[in-house]
Amino acid sequence: MAEAGSEFKIVVSLSMDATEATITVKGPEGKAVPMELMLDALKKESVTVGIMSDALMKLGAPDGPRDEEIVVAKGKPAEHGEDAVIRYLFDIDPRPRASVDKKGRANFKETGILQVVEKGELLAVKRPPTPGKPGITVSGKRISPKPGKDVFLKQGEGTVYADRERNKLIAAVNGCASLTPSQDVKVSNLYVVKSDVDYDTGNIRFDGHVRIEGDVRSGFEVEATGDIEVKGVVEDAKILAGGNLMIRGGAVGTGKGDIRAVGDLHVRFVENQKLVADGDIHVAEEIIHGDITSGRGIRVRHGKGAIIGGVVRARERVEARVFGNIHYKKTEIIAAYAPGMDEWAGDIQKALKNKDIIKDRVQAAITNLVQNKYRMGELELEQEAALQHLYMVSKDLDSILKELEENRSHIDEMREKLTKHAIVGAINTIYPGVRITIDDAKMQVDNEFENGGMFRYKGGKIQKVKA
Repeated sequence: MAEAGSEFKIVVSLSMDATEATITVKGPEGKAVPMELMLDALKKESVTVGIMSDALMKLGAPDGPRDEEIVVAKGKPAEHGEDAVIRYLFDIDPRPRASVDKKGRANFKETGILQVVEKGELLAVKRPPTPGKPGITVSGKRISPKPGKDVFLKQGEGTVYADRERNKLIAAVNGCASLTPSQDVKVSNLYVVKSDVDYDTGNIRFDGHVRIEGDVRSGFEVEATGDIEVKGVVEDAKILAGGNLMIRGGAVGTGKGDIRAVGDLHVRFVENQKLVADGDIHVAEEIIHGDITSGRGIRVRHGKGAIIGGVVRARERVEARVFGNIHYKKTEIIAAYAPGMDEWAGDIQKALKNKDIIKDRVQAAITNLVQNKYRMGELELEQEAALQHLYMVSKDLDSILKELEENRSHIDEMREKLTKHAIVGAINTIYPGVRITIDDAKMQVDNEFENGGMFRYKGGKIQKVKA
């Protein structure tokens, strides 16, 4: 506080952060307050920055305010820095959402819950913290800003930094992006479903491997380019594994499911389900009313080890402990099953069957044009071009037909070898009602084989052989 003469008392006050100074004039109204008195009061309080001349003039006027705090000087508060922020370019907390088609219909099975990304895709961007800007008090003292807090953009499995500053993360592989509990950004080629596949997860389609901790409910789909493991049961669902498929809890349905694997397929038991695998199919306990197709072999060798009802087909062998049951349930066992090979052979046979007709037609056309050329001395340009083309076709046709005949011989050799090595075998019992097919031979079981048996194709029919 400073006093000016006996008429006026000048009171100077500073704000808590010293970025504002105020003056309160105490004294008679109707008289001007000398400017130098107010400036001298400010100087005594070390106020030298941001003095507002207009405010002082207004305050010092005869009709200026009295007994009222008026701001007469302003410094500049410090601008504190902003904290670092990470922006994730994938959903870090995905929740199932129904997809809507063009007609406005909701599909609650296509939820988009998987955060599938491709190699090189940008996953997260960090905005670094700012240092802030310093301020100044009305006394000219520097006010240091509080810098923003930094956070670390954490690189997890399957990701790489895209810049030296480590402010950008990109996917190093194709896979599923996620944020771990420790805040690592991760891309994995293994997608883990920690529940059942149902309306909470929607259908699963993933470029990589999939592990499902629960069941796969009826009507849902799971597709993966790699292996699939289901720890629970698969109901009437669609499963497609680009690698191997493991179903630890079994496959139980009403015949509406479709379960396929490009590799091997392992399952605890099967009931009323369709299974197809290019590799081996291993069933731990039993197959009941199944529709099973294997590009190699089918083995049901543990537990009851029974194949009861339905149809099983294998390219090489079918092995179990028991075929059929005491109720003589109709059961089809097929080995040397190669529909693709048979279809290929059939197409070649049709082409070779018509080869003479094709060759005769080509030769007739050539003969007709040659006769015309002999009679007229020369052919028109279009006819001459047609004749030359027919000569080429005739030459290529012989080569093509020869290649087809070689392919047919090769297929016949493969079919003979496949049939020769095909095996159907049961360790314990084969009940009546079972029909065994190997290649084009069939054997209906009318009497029970109490000790089972192994069967092969010999001499155009199926014969029991020594194990």
